[in-house]
Amino acid sequence: MAENKKITELTALTEAASDDVLPIVDISASETKKITYDNLLKECLKTSGGTITGNLTVQGNTTLGDASSDTLTFNASTLSIPNNLNIDSGTLYIDAANNRVGIGTTDPKSILSLGDGTDVVRISLNGTLGSYDTLDFYEVGTLRWRLGNASASNYFALYDEVNDAWRVVVDESNGNVGIGTTSPSEKLEVYDGAIKIKRSLGSQLIFDTIGANIGSYTLFYVDGAKRWVCGRAYSNDDYFIERWTGAAGSEVNQGMVFRIKSANGDVILGESAGNVGIGTTDPQEKLHISGGVATYDPDRSITDLHHIVDKKYVDEAVTALGARYYMLDTDSGTEDYKNTSLTASTGAEQSISKSDLSDDDYIAGWIAPNPNEPDKLIAGVYNWRIYAEKTGGTKTLRLYWKLVERKSDNSEVVIGTSVVSNEIVEGKNSYIIPLTLSADHEIASDSYVVGKIYADVSGSGSDPSVTLYYEGDSDSHWEIPVNLEILNDRYVQKSGDTISGNLTVSGTLTIDSLNGILKASSGAVSGDAELNDLADVNAPSPSDGDVLTWDAGTSKWIASAGGGGGDMLKSVYDTDDDGVVDDAEKLEGNTLAQVRDHSPKAHASSHANGGSDEINTPLNIGAIPDNVRYASITFVIDGGGSAITTGQKGHLRIPFSCEIQSVTLLADQTGSIQVDIWKDTYANFPPTDSDSITGGNEPAISSAQKYEDTTLSGWTKTINAGDVLAFNVDSCSTITRVVVALKVKKT
Repeated sequence: MAENKKITELTALTEAASDDVLPIVDISASETKKITYDNLLKECLKTSGGTITGNLTVQGNTTLGDASSDTLTFNASTLSIPNNLNIDSGTLYIDAANNRVGIGTTDPKSILSLGDGTDVVRISLNGTLGSYDTLDFYEVGTLRWRLGNASASNYFALYDEVNDAWRVVVDESNGNVGIGTTSPSEKLEVYDGAIKIKRSLGSQLIFDTIGANIGSYTLFYVDGAKRWVCGRAYSNDDYFIERWTGAAGSEVNQGMVFRIKSANGDVILGESAGNVGIGTTDPQEKLHISGGVATYDPDRSITDLHHIVDKKYVDEAVTALGARYYMLDTDSGTEDYKNTSLTASTGAEQSISKSDLSDDDYIAGWIAPNPNEPDKLIAGVYNWRIYAEKTGGTKTLRLYWKLVERKSDNSEVVIGTSVVSNEIVEGKNSYIIPLTLSADHEIASDSYVVGKIYADVSGSGSDPSVTLYYEGDSDSHWEIPVNLEILNDRYVQKSGDTISGNLTVSGTLTIDSLNGILKASSGAVSGDAELNDLADVNAPSPSDGDVLTWDAGTSKWIASAGGGGGDMLKSVYDTDDDGVVDDAEKLEGNTLAQVRDHSPKAHASSHANGGSDEINTPLNIGAIPDNVRYASITFVIDGGGSAITTGQKGHLRIPFSCEIQSVTLLADQTGSIQVDIWKDTYANFPPTDSDSITGGNEPAISSAQKYEDTTLSGWTKTINAGDVLAFNVDSCSTITRVVVALKVKKT
C-alpha cells in the first residue's frame, strides 16, 4: 500500500501510482473515506455532471459509455484524428495518413472506397415521393452533372447542369432509352445526332431475332414519312432494300431496288423499277457505267449469245478471226529479220538467244511474207504470243514489241508499241504481250509489216539473258485483227464468191436456205450432198421444174418431174389446166373492193359438199372452239416480304375484247385481302374507284389462302379491246404476295 497523500498535495502531483490513496472528507456522511487515484478520475469524468476544461489526453484502452442508450456528443467544430480510426471492425475506417475513408473496407483505395470485394455493394438513395434523388458531380465548386431519378417523369437520367439538357434518359414504363430526347419511342432512340461504332478489330452492328420467320429491318424516315427499308426478309431470309413514297401515315411501297438471295447469293438490282448507275448519278439504262469499264475473269466461259463481254474478249475474238503471223527460223534477206507464215510450222522447235541485255536492247524481228499484206491495220488490240525463258542474270527482265512499217526505201515507221510483259522467269513459259492501236494505219503497196521484240530491264544485279522459242510445239506468233482483206482471203461471201478446190466441213453442215449460198458454176453437183440431215441427194441431170422426191428403193432424194396428181396442186384460176395463170385467167378487177368482193371457187373433188358451190362465208368467231377462245388475265401484287399495303398496285391494258368468266385469288400464305378492279378506256386513263367493275362484290380472301368466284354477281363482265384495268388493294393483313387471275372468253 502506498503512503497516504494530503488533498492539498494533489495539485502538485505529476504522477501517481494506481494504488495511491487520498483522505477525503465526506461531509454528508461525516466520515473519512479513502479513494484510489483511478477512482478519482472516474468520479471526475462521469457522463453527467463532469466537465473537462482544456485538452484531454487518454492513454491506453478507454470505454466511453456503459449502455447502448448512451450518447457521445462532440460540441467542438473540429475533431482531429492523427492516427487511423477503425470503427466497428471496418464498418467505417479513416485512413488519416492518406486522407481516405473506407466503408466496409480497412484498405480504402481512393477518397471514398466502398466494400472490400467480399460482399455485394449497394448505395441507396431513398428520397421522398416526387423528389429528385441524384448523385451530383462538381468541378471546382461548380455543379456539372446529375445522375439519378427524375421521379416526376419516371425517368432515370443523366442531366447536364451546365447546358441544362437531358443527355441520356431511361423510361421506367417501357425500358426505352433516349439519347438527346426525353420521350424515346423505341428501345434506343437518338435525336439530332449520329451513332459511331469504332473498334480496333472491326466494328459490328448485330441484329439477332428471336425465333424463325421474324424479319430484321432498318427504317429511314424523312419528317415522319417512311422512305427506305432495308434488312432481312422474314419469309425467305433474303437481304433487301425497298423504296417507299407518300406522306406520313399513307406511304406506298414502290418495291425492292436491291436484293441478295439467301438461297444462292444472287444479287438483284432494280428488281421492281429504276436504273443502276456506276460512276453516274443519272443512269439512263438498267445498268449504266460511266468513267470506267467492267472487268471480267479472264478464265470465264462465254456459252450464251446473251452473255456480256468486255473489250478484251471482243479484241481477242476478232483477232482470232484475223491473221496470225507465225515466227519461222528462215532468214528474210531484209536486215536480220526472219520470215513469218500465215500457217503454223510443222517443223522442229527453233530458238534464238541473247545475253547481257540492257534496257531497250533490240532482240529480234520477224517480217510479213508479202508487201501490202494487209493493206490496212485497223484500230484494236494486237497480241504477240511468245514462248520465252530467262537463262541468266539477276536483273528483272520483261519484253515488249513494236509494230513497224518497213518501206521500200528501207526506212521504218513505228506504228505502235506494246505494254511490257509479265516478268520473264526461268523455265519456258508462254507470254501474251498486247499492243493497242488507237486508229487505223494504211500500209503502202510496197511496204512490209514487221514485228520487233525488245528487252525491258530493271533492278540491280547482273545483266539478264533470254531465249525465245518458235516453230514446232512453240507456236509463237503475232496476230492482226480481222479486216476486209482477211475476210476476203479466208471466208466465202454469201453471194459472188467461187470456191476453188475442195471444201471440207468437220461435223454436220446445216443450211437454212440454199438460195445464194451454194450454186454450181456449170454442170451438175458431183457426188452426194447431205443437206440438213435429209440423207443423200442424187440429181445428176436435173431439168426445169424438177422437184426432189424420196425414192425408197435407193434411199435417196432424186429429181423427178414437177406437178402432181392431187387437185389442190393446181391453181383455182388455171382454167385451161396448162399450168400457167394467163392474163385472161387473172383475178377479175384490180381494186381492193373488187378483190374483196371476188368469190373464190372450190374444186368439186376437194369440197366438203362434193359440189361446185362457192366458199364465201366470212369467218365467225363463234365457230372457234371454246378451248381456243378462253384466256387468262393475270396480275401479281407483291409486298416485297412485308404485308401488302393498301392502294393502287398497277394497270393492264387488254388488247382484245372479252367477257370475264371467273376471278381467282391465290396468296402466298394464310391471311386476308380484298382487291377491287377498275376499268376505263385508254382515253380516260387512269381508272378510278368510280370505274369499279365488281359492283360491290370485290374478290376477297378471308383468313384463308385462296378465293374463287364463278358467279360474279353484280359485276360488269364486258371488256373491250384497248380497255385499261386497275388493281386496287382495299385491305390486307399477313399476306405478302397475291395473284389475281381473271378467266375470260374472247368475243
